[in-house]
Amino acid sequence: MSTETGSDEPSSASLSYQNILEREMEEALQEIARPVAGAFLSGLAAVTFRSGVTQ
Repeated sequence: MSTETGSDEPSSASLSYQNILEREMEEALQEIARPVAGAFLSGLAAVTFRSGVTQ
């Protein structure tokens, strides 16, 4: 990655973006690997909350 200074090293801002993306991807993979019962309860809670908010 080239910068205005001509170096090929990534800037600290792009490193932090890369770290954030990496963390988000790891969390997403963990969510995908959740047990079915946990995903069901999470979905049920979300639907219940949504229903309570609209009433």
